[in-house]
Amino acid sequence: MRGGWRRGGARSAFVVERLEFVPVERLGEGTCGCSTCHGRPLRHLAGAEELQVNTHNAKVLHGLHNRLVRATHGNAGGTP
Repeated sequence: MRGGWRRGGARSAFVVERLEFVPVERLGEGTCGCSTCHGRPLRHLAGAEELQVNTHNAKVLHGLHNRLVRATHGNAGGTP
């Protein structure tokens, strides 16, 4: 199994620009504006508790969901 959450301490963070989960040890220079990360580089999650990484994931995925819903409803009746 690649990415996502696994038992045993292996943690991955969702990276919006890549639309995928990346192991926290391999996070790059990008930053995150979610309310957990507050604009810090994503790589700070490598030293974070599992709860903080999972909270980041939930907030980022929820934000992405909201953007998709707004885009879908904004195009209701129009062309995609």
